[in-house]
Amino acid sequence: MTKSNMFSPGVRERAVRLGQEHRGEYLHTNMAKEKITGIWAEAAAILPKAGAAPG
Repeated sequence: MTKSNMFSPGVRERAVRLGQEHRGEYLHTNMAKEKITGIWAEAAAILPKAGAAPG
């Protein structure tokens, strides 16, 4: 089998469908992670000024 024909059409269709169904979950998870990272960076910058350290 060539690389383009390694999987049957049914398997390829299912993989595409599963990817489309869960795409929103992946994007939501990444956006949440970026938001938390930003909040942590803000806390790390502010807390030492208040005499505390993030931990």
